[in-house]
Amino acid sequence: MGINSATTLVDAGAAYNSAALALQIAWLNLLNEAGCFSDDRQAEAAAKLNAYTLALQTDLKRAGYDPGPIDGIYGPQTVAAVEQLQKDSGLAVTGFVDEATARALQAKLDAVGQQEAAQTAAQTAALQAVLKLMGYWDGPVDGQWTDALTQALKTAQIALGVAPTGQVDPATLAAFQAALGALEALATSSPATVTATETATETQTATATETATQTQTATETAIETTTAKVTVETTTPDRTTG
Repeated sequence: MGINSATTLVDAGAAYNSAALALQIAWLNLLNEAGCFSDDRQAEAAAKLNAYTLALQTDLKRAGYDPGPIDGIYGPQTVAAVEQLQKDSGLAVTGFVDEATARALQAKLDAVGQQEAAQTAAQTAALQAVLKLMGYWDGPVDGQWTDALTQALKTAQIALGVAPTGQVDPATLAAFQAALGALEALATSSPATVTATETATETQTATATETATQTQTATETAIETTTAKVTVETTTPDRTTG
């Protein structure tokens, strides 16, 4: 994309800077191929260019753009990744990194860093909650990884029969799942046992109460009947005399 009368100043500056960088890289490669550099200078220039490109490719990949292999070669795939970043950021599409593109890439990296930090905190809080449920952690569930949390994790790993690495590795995850499954099964079965016991107790209590009530009623009835009988016998006149 060239610069013409319709090109804005910002786009013109971006295109100029990108063209200058591309020209500098081309000149370095040309001088290197022509043997104009001493071995030391050649090695230094190649190392710097390779380090820059490696860092760029790494950042592009972390920001969600595919630069191809992380090999330190500013090839077509790296150019395409930079172009996509520039398109997404509303910048002039040149394929080379100028100041505006570098700022746009850094903004993407900052956003990714915040997401990664939030995800890490959530994962740490989940670990703290699991360890607390299993009785190995008595600290806060705040998403902060501390030496105390590492020690608690190692203690849990030893108890679960896995290597005490202090990291949540696949073996530890499997052990956690098994332990939590056992806790869940215990929690599921316990209420039923308690309910059955309570029901039996309530039934026994109700039966005993009902029996006692019936006994009391029968006793009272018997007493009343006996009393009435005695009263009648006492007050009835003797009809054989007179």
